[in-house]
Amino acid sequence: MSEDATKENQKKSVLAYQWEYVPTWEPPFFEPTLPSDAPGIQTTHIGDKVVVTPI
Repeated sequence: MSEDATKENQKKSVLAYQWEYVPTWEPPFFEPTLPSDAPGIQTTHIGDKVVVTPI
């Protein structure tokens, strides 16, 4: 078996382990829009980061 195939199998094993033994885990939910108009909060996008500043 090649090294790449071994790494791929290790990734699959980790995923199977997480799903099997952590049944209450749910993938994080990302809202399509950030609440930039929320009172006292300002969200700013800088590159691939989001900066949240209290106003």
